Amino acid sequence: MTTPADVHYYEVLDMNKLLILMIISILPATVNAKSKVKKPGLIEHDARIHTEMKQNKKLLQALVKAVNKSGYKCDSISAAEPFKMTFGYSLVCNQRQYEYSIRDQGGNFIVSVN
Repeated sequence: MTTPADVHYYEVLDMNKLLILMIISILPATVNAKSKVKKPGLIEHDARIHTEMKQNKKLLQALVKAVNKSGYKCDSISAAEPFKMTFGYSLVCNQRQYEYSIRDQGGNFIVSVN
């Protein structure tokens, strides 16, 4: 014979099962919504990048990495172009907030702030 305490126990158990089922049914929609959020790209939509450099994403990533390794900030590229007379690059970052010169010295990138 079931007592009122037993009935209450089964009601709570059923409520917990219902709550777990609701959470499980909502979870996939939440995960899918988060996965569809577009992360900002490395290159800004209105960036001015030298034609040949646009094709070379690895070079652009290496320049940003060199800037960051040197302790400077570059989250997105506003402009990039090679030097005209020597080997190196000009890189402008973060909505034109920061401008850097990056040149090759003995096979290593040397970054300076303009």
